[in-house]
This record gives sequence, C-alpha cells and structure tokens, in this order.
Amino acid sequence: MFIMYKTILGDTFEKISRKSYGVETEATRIKSANPGVSEPLVAGINLTIPKIQSFPQDRLSTTDSNNDNEVSLILEGEQFKYWDNLEISRSLDAMDIVNFSAPFESEREDFKVKFKPLSYKDTSILVGGIPLFTGTMISVLPSLEPTQKKINIGCYSLPGVLYDCTASSSSFPIEFNKQGLIEISQSLCDPFGIDVQFDSDQGAIFDRVACKPSQNIMDFLSDLAKQRGLLISATEEGKLKFYEPISDGTPVAVLSQGSSPLINVNPPIIDSQKYYSQITGIESTKTGSKGSKYTVKNSFLDKVRPLTFMVQSTTKADVKKAVDAKIGRMFANVISYEIEVSTWRDRSGKLWKPNTLIDLIAPDAMVYENYTFLIRSVKFSRSSREETAQLTLTLPGAFNGSIPTRLPWE
Repeated sequence: MFIMYKTILGDTFEKISRKSYGVETEATRIKSANPGVSEPLVAGINLTIPKIQSFPQDRLSTTDSNNDNEVSLILEGEQFKYWDNLEISRSLDAMDIVNFSAPFESEREDFKVKFKPLSYKDTSILVGGIPLFTGTMISVLPSLEPTQKKINIGCYSLPGVLYDCTASSSSFPIEFNKQGLIEISQSLCDPFGIDVQFDSDQGAIFDRVACKPSQNIMDFLSDLAKQRGLLISATEEGKLKFYEPISDGTPVAVLSQGSSPLINVNPPIIDSQKYYSQITGIESTKTGSKGSKYTVKNSFLDKVRPLTFMVQSTTKADVKKAVDAKIGRMFANVISYEIEVSTWRDRSGKLWKPNTLIDLIAPDAMVYENYTFLIRSVKFSRSSREETAQLTLTLPGAFNGSIPTRLPWE
C-alpha cells in the first residue's frame, strides 16, 4: 500500500522519511520507490511513500521505546516528527531550554494551528521513552531563505514563566515573616500551577523578606536560595527544583585532548573583573543596631580587590553560609570551559547531566594535568546527520561554597 507526498522547498529523502515514519532510516526505501527522482529535490514533486505496518503514518506519541537514543518531540500531546534540527540545553542553575526547526509548511491548516505565535503550547521531549524536558513553546519565527523555508521554535521549562512575570497586583504587598523557603516558593508558584521540589534541606527560616512589585518571581527566589546555599533549576517533569550542588564524587567520564569522544576544547573563559581577594557579608538589621559579619579570603590572589554585600539572615551561621556561597559562585562565574563530545552519553551509558563531575586533560586549553571539573550545563544537539553534546565546565565545589585546592593551569 502507498500514499502520495508532494515535496516542499528544502525537502530531502531523510526529512521525508522522518515526516512519514518518524525516523530518517527509511530514506533509502522512499528513494527506491521513486526511481528517477534524485536529490536535490525541488518543490512540487509527487512522491510515492510505501506504507509500512511497523511505522504507521502520523502515529501519536508514546513513552514506549526499544531505542535508547530515540528522541520524541511532543506538542500538545501529539508526536511531531517533522523537525530536522534540535538543541536541548540543561543547566544546574537555570531553566532548561529547547530549540528546534522544521520545514515551514504554510499551506497546511494543521501546521498553522500547531505553530500559532503567542499560544504558549505544551511541549515535551522524551529520549528512549524517558522524559527529559517538560515546558512551554515561547517563540515561533519563520525563516525564509532562497533555498528553503523553515520555522524556528524556542521553548523553556514550565518554571521559566517565573523569569518573565511578577506576582499579580492583587497579591501585593508580599511580605514573608518567619517563613522558610519551601513555604515562600510554593505560595508564589501556586498561581502558575507549578509544583516545587526540594532535594535538600531548605535551611533556616527568614526573619523578614519582601518581594517588590517590579521584581520577577525567579529573581526573588534565586536571591533567597543563594543565601541558603541552594541552586534552582527544573526537573524533567517541569517542577521547580531546589537542591545542593555536589562537592565530590566519582567522575562520570575521563576525557583527554585528541582522544574520542572528545571533539574540541575551547580556550578558558575568564572574567577577571569579577575576581576578588576577599568577600565579606554583613547581616542586615534594623537601623541603629550592629549586625554580624563574616569574611572569606581568596588564597590565590595577593592583590587588594574586596567585595562586601548585605545578607538577609536570622543567625550568624546564615551570614557565614551566604559568604561561602558567594565566593564559591565567584569561582564558578570567573572560570569556565566549553568542550564538545560526539555522544549524548557518559561512559556508563547515562545522558550527560549537570551537577556531575568529569575529568579532563587538555594542555592546549591550559589544563596541563588531569583536573576534575563540575558540569554546569549541557547542550544536546541532533540533526539528521550527527549527534553531539556541548558541556560547560566550572571548578569543583564552586556552587557549594568551597574554594578549589588548585586552578586548572597550576
């Protein structure tokens, strides 16, 4: 049995195979069914598409998969098979982001509905049948080029809306007295239908904190989380997650310059203007009273470059924790590396994941000896022809308030 397909600008046999069967591997079957037709394909050609029992056309999404590397893109509960380039970015201290592109089929009514701008459609991604991303479609932009028409889609995790929005005007004034981070965050997330997950202790309660009318919710929560030594990101199911960064453990891979699966190591990214000789936190108190303070010195720097900040706290221990977290994040933000690998998975077969450790030797990038880095973010990229992952690395312990014992070039 066969069905007919009319080509559009930018089509290839692999793209048509994805549209018809959900995978690129049946491109040869389609080409064989259409003798005399060769690439590059032009728009308007009528092709014969064999109907295969094991690949029903336009099948709905499913979480069942016999292929651990199969990527399923789900839009509004239905599997979308037409994408040709996909990027998934995950970070230990930011929301997950997804970008993908597809042929722009402006003549199809279902296409117009599916990719309606400003519709904030539900979007999810599964790899091997396991959820990796749950979020919202944010940007829908056509791209018109001489040789092809494409639609470019951007999405973020469900809690990403907290970056865009403040609390509603009816909620103000918003003030929390003698409350913990769990209670504060859940009360702010409830109106958006977002669940909150704590993978660690919330820390001490806050004496008094207030959210300003002009302040977006994520900035407010991030500031509170930093003071308790916690990070915020999203779970695969779209929950807002609070957790502690790891300080030690077993590296998930050992990578060396010139050896597979390492493709490339970029030079280090160094922001010397945010590097300080000492950081001091001062307890915020009522006017006229003297709050406690705590200072941590940077043993790697003998120049005078101090930084002082105020801490919302209830005890002297809170001030210490806030300062430790601040200097740790200093190292995280001052020094980072970006590397590219030819696989989505580490040596144990698991997908690369932020908040895990990796060993690296790359003399040309000033990592002269084996150094253990923390994976800060991961970007998965896939097209019809290749699969790669880009890892952003930072110093170990940088997010849990630990000063590294040495720097990568020492």
